[in-house]
Amino acid sequence: MFGWEFPPLISGGLGVACHGITRGLAQQGVKITLMVPRITDRTPKFLKLVSAERVLSAHHSGQSLDLSEIIPVISAYIRPEEYEAWYRQALASGVPTRLLYGPDLFYETEKFALAAGILASKTRFDLIHCHDWMTFKAGMAAKKVLGVPLVLHVHSIENDRSVFCNPAISEVEKQGLEAADCIICVSHYTKARVKQIYKIPESKMHVVHNGIDLKNNTIPTVRTARRRVQQGLFLGRITWQKGPDYFVETARIILGRKPAMRFVLAGWGDKAIPLIERVARWGLGSKILFAGFLNEHDVKRLLNTSDLFIMPSISEPFGLVALEALSMGVPALLSRQSGISEVLTTIPCADYWDTEKFARLGMELLDNPSLGQRQINEIWPKLKDMNWDKNGKAILQHYQRLVSLH
Repeated sequence: MFGWEFPPLISGGLGVACHGITRGLAQQGVKITLMVPRITDRTPKFLKLVSAERVLSAHHSGQSLDLSEIIPVISAYIRPEEYEAWYRQALASGVPTRLLYGPDLFYETEKFALAAGILASKTRFDLIHCHDWMTFKAGMAAKKVLGVPLVLHVHSIENDRSVFCNPAISEVEKQGLEAADCIICVSHYTKARVKQIYKIPESKMHVVHNGIDLKNNTIPTVRTARRRVQQGLFLGRITWQKGPDYFVETARIILGRKPAMRFVLAGWGDKAIPLIERVARWGLGSKILFAGFLNEHDVKRLLNTSDLFIMPSISEPFGLVALEALSMGVPALLSRQSGISEVLTTIPCADYWDTEKFARLGMELLDNPSLGQRQINEIWPKLKDMNWDKNGKAILQHYQRLVSLH
């Protein structure tokens, strides 16, 4: 299996999903070797975690890198132009070149593919499983060596992530999807997008929804607003795809009617600075706050103090973060342009651009905690059913079919 990030070196939902998927498969008895660009010493017991850096350094003669010194993993969904800016800044700060990734993101995916071919030549595998475009070339390289079925797991596509698609990334996605023997999409929404944009036959695409780890079996209690400030929350990358513009506009509308409220955006991205400036021009800098990128512990603390979660994504293949909010008793509003809305059909939805509707639905939940509690109560059986063990069983069925046909 090839992935781009894995806990604790993660920047978003892809790493969380890879952890859940691999654990779910391991529970079914699948033996997994997962290669990622780099790892820490904290590796789980249910799989063999391999670093592409170590594969390459072992293959080539020369000094092996000290992985404890390497700067953290780059985001799975960093834009190529953002990557180049990050690389220049790192060089200017005096970080030794040998501790950096290469000068461009495509170089990194090529290097990763080289490591994949080397790994494939050393060990026998029954099939190959890749997660999103950064690993597609690696999967194709391994398939060329092994001649076994190739499974591509689509968590998102380039058309979801950017209003101006990078043609080089789109081409990698196209090549990988055409070469795949089986394509697993995280939602029917994503499957339809892949079919529409890349003209992939429906016969080799299958939907397996993501899962969630519930911390307990008790239905959480929705917070009440007695003698405290109510809080609305946005959680995710502050990029075009996630619709943060529509969140701050929804927040502005609600604040016009509930001025004592507070809204928080947790995350970072290329739209963060322009939105901070917009909020400042509105004079709402003390009401709409930007928390930056938070670790898992701080995210949970923020969820524990929130009364409303809003996910106004322009194109959301699934939406794991919504499951996390709901599992902690935070009532939610979802974009209709999302995969999670096809699973949690009782959660209120709006088109991403309909900020008036988001504001109206949000105020109904804020003014009526019992309404929010009913929302949590209704979806709780579904959340309990959406576990990674079920996800692993579904994927294993596709594995078995492919291996039997090979």
